[in-house]
Amino acid sequence: MVTNLLQARVLEQIEAWTPWDRRVWHTGTVLALQELVEASSWSVRGVLSDSAVQWLRSSLLPELGRDQGLANPATRAQLEAILKQPLNYASQRRRQLERITEYVAEHYLDGWFEAARKGSVHLERGSRYMASYALDLGFHPEYLRKVLRTHSGNSEEDLIEELRGLAARPTTAFTGWVLLSDVPERALMEQRSSWIDPTDVARLMRSIGEQPPRDQSGGLWFEVCARDEIAAAEQVRSQLERLLSRTRFLRVSKPLSYDPKWWREKGKPISLRARGPAINAMSLAKSGLLYEDRLAGDAHGKIDDAFELASHLIGSPAPVAVSNAWAALESLLIDPGESDQSVGGKVIVATRAAKILATAWPRAEFTRMSYRLLKSSSLDSKIRSSLDEIGDDNVRRCALLLQHWDQIENTADLSLGDQAAVQRIAQLKQNPQAVLGRVEGYMAGALRRLYRHRNLVMHGGELRPVALSATIRTTGPLVGALLDRLAVAAHLRREDPLHAIARTEVALQSIKSTKDLTFLLEM
Repeated sequence: MVTNLLQARVLEQIEAWTPWDRRVWHTGTVLALQELVEASSWSVRGVLSDSAVQWLRSSLLPELGRDQGLANPATRAQLEAILKQPLNYASQRRRQLERITEYVAEHYLDGWFEAARKGSVHLERGSRYMASYALDLGFHPEYLRKVLRTHSGNSEEDLIEELRGLAARPTTAFTGWVLLSDVPERALMEQRSSWIDPTDVARLMRSIGEQPPRDQSGGLWFEVCARDEIAAAEQVRSQLERLLSRTRFLRVSKPLSYDPKWWREKGKPISLRARGPAINAMSLAKSGLLYEDRLAGDAHGKIDDAFELASHLIGSPAPVAVSNAWAALESLLIDPGESDQSVGGKVIVATRAAKILATAWPRAEFTRMSYRLLKSSSLDSKIRSSLDEIGDDNVRRCALLLQHWDQIENTADLSLGDQAAVQRIAQLKQNPQAVLGRVEGYMAGALRRLYRHRNLVMHGGELRPVALSATIRTTGPLVGALLDRLAVAAHLRREDPLHAIARTEVALQSIKSTKDLTFLLEM
């Protein structure tokens, strides 16, 4: 049972299907430091620019001040001293950074435990850092959520102690087999040490009480090391997809195919179907755009093409996903006539996308709350009636909440996750400039990570960067939300993406003086 706000927020941000506006948008501090070391090595080889590495370095400095997980003052001081100077891979500072990062990884949760003991954990900040840290360790979100819901106790200290135990747990070897259907160039497959012939596959299946399927053509044995069995299955799927990619180059009618289950001698079989984060654009259906015909020269054509590119975020291998996702954004958010130098390089796409998302975030939060509030028996009856009367006009629903927020803020019997959302909205109303600035910064950082990883894949041929899976996890939902907003702007206002960016930039500047959130509801 979930008993405290911190636990509720950590669970919400770990859950793969949490909507984009409530999830974690960045990696943890430990992984970010590891990524900086890796990025500096690619800068030497000319794959990443030095400015990209130094931006990443300088962006980590303010995180050190916010992250209560860095409990040791000496460690924090050493990190600050290193990050204040330009980082070169050949430098001694880089070697020092590697050693300090190892120490931080080992002791990271100590600081959060001490903060929880003193009652000083910042809810949003703490939940984001802790959720990111746990996911960055390599645990699968489904497994983490199950463990933390079941065993994390009743207090913040109990939650952090459970995370400590998970972090200290070594990786485990998991074994099992996968049934193959079509096997091109079978003689070559049979030479693999992991090959299982059909007779042995049948014996293995019977040993666990299963009837061997008639159409199996043999199998492959897998032994992988992972934090949990679901994460292990993800590794197996990745290895199979790599083999499948090779067979697509053969002149055969069918590439390699397999039954999407990983069978094991002990335990239930695990599905090998892709389990990515929630990436969607629900307004496509609500606005009638989902199946609308497109004509040559249609203004929506580029957005359609961007959706097709970004669809690789769902189910495709991670290197393909990041490359196509960035291509989708770049195709929309840079004018062909713009000079790269005049706008600061193609990374300007991340800055522009972050502005759209930052202004869309308040409406997403208000919209979700407008529906969640209806579950509360203590909601003011007039507000309830007004929401029922408005129906699914989300702009009006949000405006109603904004108008009556003083009454809504103290609504009882909300879930813990919704109570946390109420706190976020209250902070937004109190200081919109600061809150939106932080949100924009988080999203810009996430999308710049997408650009770096696109460059590692496309220019460095690197298929396993240290933060690749974290990049998909954090940016995939943001890309879906961004395309959703741009598609709706094109449909409702006949506004192309760059005009939508211009309107957003004006809106963000206006809020500095007005502090009026009403105009954001149209975003």
